Amino acid sequence: MNKKEQINKGIMLLDATEVRNNLSLEETIEAVEQTYSQYYQGKTLLPPVVNMMLDDRDGELDVKTGFIDGFNLIGVKMAAGFYQNEKSYGIPSWPSMIMLADAQTGFPCAAMDGGYITTIRTGAAGAVGAKHLARKNSETVLLVGAGNQARIQLLGLKLVMPGLKRAMVYSPVREEVELYVTEMTEKAGIPVTGVFTKEELKEAAGKADIIVTVTPSREPQILREWVRPGTHINAIGSDGPGKQELDPAILRDAKVVADSFSQTSQIGECQHAIKAGYMKEDRTGLYAEIGEVTSGVKPGRENNEEITVFDATGMAVLDVAAASIVVRRSAEKEGTRYFQMFHLD
Repeated sequence: MNKKEQINKGIMLLDATEVRNNLSLEETIEAVEQTYSQYYQGKTLLPPVVNMMLDDRDGELDVKTGFIDGFNLIGVKMAAGFYQNEKSYGIPSWPSMIMLADAQTGFPCAAMDGGYITTIRTGAAGAVGAKHLARKNSETVLLVGAGNQARIQLLGLKLVMPGLKRAMVYSPVREEVELYVTEMTEKAGIPVTGVFTKEELKEAAGKADIIVTVTPSREPQILREWVRPGTHINAIGSDGPGKQELDPAILRDAKVVADSFSQTSQIGECQHAIKAGYMKEDRTGLYAEIGEVTSGVKPGRENNEEITVFDATGMAVLDVAAASIVVRRSAEKEGTRYFQMFHLD
């Protein structure tokens, strides 16, 4: 099929169910790890994130774009976070859409729901971070946040940390914690305990081998004095200006690994460490980007006493990698829908 025929075939349209049916967590973890290495090797393009805050309605909208050499696809994702949606309307708080364009012609070739791709590639990112930075004998994880991302983070950890035996989950909303405990004890196959107060959170942080933060917070949820030597932290929720889940002093005392420092220095936990004077925009205070670790250029965890932090803000190239799997699988199936926006004679 030549380029004109491809364009005339139309734009592949994939809903949330089709995306979910064509993408597993296991293969997403593998794709994310490979993409981190490609990013370090200079085989990707990752323009700055466009972030629009809509504070009067407790919302935000991000536009992320990316390109991976060899995939022949350019990805654009529009992702919103409207945190009152569930309470006010009974609908998800994180709607998103991904569009892919042919990297040789620029013509759009696929449009799909981005919600599950965002969820699963972020869960995979956390798994990759823990795989390289957490202690191999880690048994206990604390999840700060009890939403969908907290669910996929735990499932991802289970795949890369076979010794994981217990999980704890914190949210100020008791109903969220109780639902999570019931659901994830069964899905993850390990006991999950609810944490309901800040005092309980402090105690839980001191017991955890791995801490995962997945909230939209704008103030520290985990304090330095709570974190014991040897702890690994996946900082997932801070992905916008002003967002914050960790005490900056944690980054001062930790081996800090970023997904993309150009992003984390602006929208991740690193932004607050820089403001506090513990890091600098010239990368002083940063140990590595995760691609350096996955590529074997730098070691990950080197001993059982160091505190490690993976500051993951989410990279559009991860969306491209995951979406390309979905497109490839869907193209092989009968019944995949197309929308003919263009007709070239």
